[in-house]
Amino acid sequence: MKLLLKADIYRVWKNKRLLLITLAVICIAAVLVKTAGEQTPVAVILQGMKSGTLVLPVMFIPVYLFTWQTDFTSRTVNNVLVSGVSRKCYFAGKLILTYILGTVFVVAYSCTICLTAYLLLGAYDPGEVILPLILQTILYEIVLSLGFMIYTLMRAAALPTALYLLLVLLGENLLSLLMHQLNLDAGRLSPYWLFRNLSRVLGIAELSRPDWIQMAIGGVVIWLVTVAWSWISFAGEELK
Repeated sequence: MKLLLKADIYRVWKNKRLLLITLAVICIAAVLVKTAGEQTPVAVILQGMKSGTLVLPVMFIPVYLFTWQTDFTSRTVNNVLVSGVSRKCYFAGKLILTYILGTVFVVAYSCTICLTAYLLLGAYDPGEVILPLILQTILYEIVLSLGFMIYTLMRAAALPTALYLLLVLLGENLLSLLMHQLNLDAGRLSPYWLFRNLSRVLGIAELSRPDWIQMAIGGVVIWLVTVAWSWISFAGEELK
């Protein structure tokens, strides 16, 4: 698995598209701070991180395509498995690579937001933003697992991309609307909703102990389900 990861990281370095996307993420973060208006540095950072809950999941799409989808369209996965690499090692390597690349995007975005706010707006207490940023990063790993699962279940690039975007942009709102139409209490499930929690963790002072427990349970359950479902799908797939 270590050799597989090294080879994939080398491919990333040679593939300039992901590097260009990283630069795009940095530019977007800098522009968001620049155009934030007259606010305190901490308020601008938190606002920028809230905007990132839409920007970053969309920017993850090339990660899924590079780490997983292209290996099937190019039949690279067949060659790797024939060479003696087990499915378990291959799957684990690709999942770890997805986490690594996604985390690079998140760190690049977060650091740019914080650094640009410091340069343009002045000093601030890092302690006010560090914990929300760490919690957001953890939740983004779960988002990466969700996207990884979707692209594992579907081989055509267009369909999983459309489904993933639907979940990111409208999924939880549509679910809430559906539950309302069925006279179900959507509020009981809202503490477990992943994409809303990406924004909720930024208001860390407003969260109670039950809120933390519900968010933790929801995150762990989503992570376990997505990783397990991805593995079951890949392990049982007949590669041609």
